[in-house]
Amino acid sequence: MAYGISCYTWFLLFVNSSILWIPLGLVLIITFLSLNYRIDDLVDELFFDTKNKGPIKLILLTCSVVFFASSSYGLIHLINKISSNNLNVFFLPAIIFIIFFAGVSIGIFQIKE
Repeated sequence: MAYGISCYTWFLLFVNSSILWIPLGLVLIITFLSLNYRIDDLVDELFFDTKNKGPIKLILLTCSVVFFASSSYGLIHLINKISSNNLNVFFLPAIIFIIFFAGVSIGIFQIKE
């Protein structure tokens, strides 16, 4: 669900001619690869030197933050598109989904030591 909403955010950025669709697209590709393969295997395949994992962890942390921000923004944008006079009803479910998105974005990019 978080990946689908992030793809929706990517589409919004692309349609609105924002330059941010390029880094978000790269993050979505990394996310798709890490969903299909374990992130540890993906890191071992892409990077030869696995002794120094500092830059790799920084890249994955950045991907995690971008993925969380894009899925949260997409959810808020979808809620705002609902034609209702009272959007207060969606406040608690939005908070629950944003906490869920935070857990997903941390869990996808977590490397085992």
